Amino acid sequence: MRILLIEDFDTSAQRLLEALNKAWGPKNVVADWCDNVLAARNALETTSYDLICMDLDLSGAPGPVDVKAEDMEGLQLLGELAGMPMNQNAGVLIITGYAHRPVVSTVLHVLKRKDILDKPHDQLDFLAKARSILETRDAFVITPDTMRSGIDRYGCLELDRRRGIYLWRGTEFSLTTAQYRILDLLASRHPRPVPAADFIRLEISKNRESLSVQVANVREQLRSIGVQGEIIRFEPKGYVIELPSD
Repeated sequence: MRILLIEDFDTSAQRLLEALNKAWGPKNVVADWCDNVLAARNALETTSYDLICMDLDLSGAPGPVDVKAEDMEGLQLLGELAGMPMNQNAGVLIITGYAHRPVVSTVLHVLKRKDILDKPHDQLDFLAKARSILETRDAFVITPDTMRSGIDRYGCLELDRRRGIYLWRGTEFSLTTAQYRILDLLASRHPRPVPAADFIRLEISKNRESLSVQVANVREQLRSIGVQGEIIRFEPKGYVIELPSD
């Protein structure tokens, strides 16, 4: 997969590039980065991309600032994509804090651009959106033997996503893909609660009702290997998982 990141801030760009490499592996993803509209235009005219992730304000000014829509170079570049043969059909993820401004919203509507990620966001938000767009285009290709190796360890919980092996204190149990994503999100944010809205925003669950059912199923999977008590519980601020140390 080839991805172009158009972002004027070094820190933001490096964080997203790191997320891509960590999640999907450098052998699966070739990511180019442009920090200005001239470099981006040249890349789009010479290289074909599966996904273009772009900021709208490429002024280099620390945001949010009062930038007029007509001064947003990224917005202008977005309008030019239809005339670029190599990328007129590429997937596009717009990353911006200006999408809700009336003028910007109108332009995005006219250009039929609906895949938008608001700033600020976390890496999970970014990866979920990017993967969704790539899968829609049948461009998400991850070769199992080149995915990042290693096991995510959270206290007594081990998650090996590459091989699909999940262990609780050394005892293996089964998870569906959705159940794995729930457990991984809860464990990675432990001990903080995860609001139900985060599961929905990351497209792990469709709504609160389906999330409740999925969490109950994860509990049952853990009980099936002898895990006692409410390992996953719901609190006022969201779902929390208990992760005893080994």
